[in-house]
Amino acid sequence: MPTRYGSAIHENDDNAPADSAAVAILRAAGALILGKTATTEFAATGSAAAVADFQVPISMGSQTGGSIIRPGAYNGIYAFKVGI
Repeated sequence: MPTRYGSAIHENDDNAPADSAAVAILRAAGALILGKTATTEFAATGSAAAVADFQVPISMGSQTGGSIIRPGAYNGIYAFKVGI
């Protein structure tokens, strides 16, 4: 699944050669990946909006500086970041 991190900085980069580890595990467990959302640079805003609009029942993303919890809060949905 091609990805560019939502940034023009990466527009000339090669596509990812394989799924991320998280997506590979989900696919192996039988998950159906419905698609990919557009994002603001490096954030999960599109994923949160898709859940809030009932386009998908669940989505995933990554967070280093609020990229999960802020879009969730802005869209009125439950969002959490997993910690180790």
